[in-house]
Amino acid sequence: MRSYHINTVKKLSAHSLLDFLQETAGLHANASHFGMHDLRKKNQTWVLSRMYFEMDRWPVLEEIMTIETWPRGIDRLFATRDFLILDRQHKQIGRASSYWLIVDRVSRRPQSPEQIAEHVAQDGRIAIDRKLEKIKPINHISIEDHRRAYYTDTDMNGHVNNVRYSEWILDSIPMEIHIATTMKSMEINYLSEVLPGQDVIIQRSSMVNNTLYASVVLKDSRKEACRSVITYY
Repeated sequence: MRSYHINTVKKLSAHSLLDFLQETAGLHANASHFGMHDLRKKNQTWVLSRMYFEMDRWPVLEEIMTIETWPRGIDRLFATRDFLILDRQHKQIGRASSYWLIVDRVSRRPQSPEQIAEHVAQDGRIAIDRKLEKIKPINHISIEDHRRAYYTDTDMNGHVNNVRYSEWILDSIPMEIHIATTMKSMEINYLSEVLPGQDVIIQRSSMVNNTLYASVVLKDSRKEACRSVITYY
């Protein structure tokens, strides 16, 4: 872990972990010939739809971490992918699961993932023993924060990078919670894109039973861009 991967409590930050997971997924997909470069030949791209991770222990500064990943299979329009997070001794310290869509870059419509079926070895290996379902809306909103999407928030697809949503949500949580607790898990549903110049509202519940809910909502349309649920030790 480098210093820029570490948060204020001197552990790997959640957004750095999300960056690592997605980079590992992309490298593996490229090596297996169904990555971004391959899809662009068909004017398609990968879009992350759902992500969940849980950590038994967070790595610290200068610690070496390994991430293993593999395609888990196909579930309707989703291509699913799992991860294991390992320490220097190859001991499992976390795990993750993700659901991806293949999307036409012009129409923005999902395409059938069956086109990559030959590359997906469904050997029954799983990291998270459950499906990633839709997260329920927030029942009681206790906090609202406001942000505007800028150029530096965007990715190669021209919309706000999905990891930025998690950063916005975590920024809405008081510093005393970050310092006094340790995140156990984070689950995110990505629902719609946010474009540069758009204003968003981050809505968050109070913490109940070490769990809080959050969402990112487009200010003008009130359309949800993402929903998230976070649990703490």
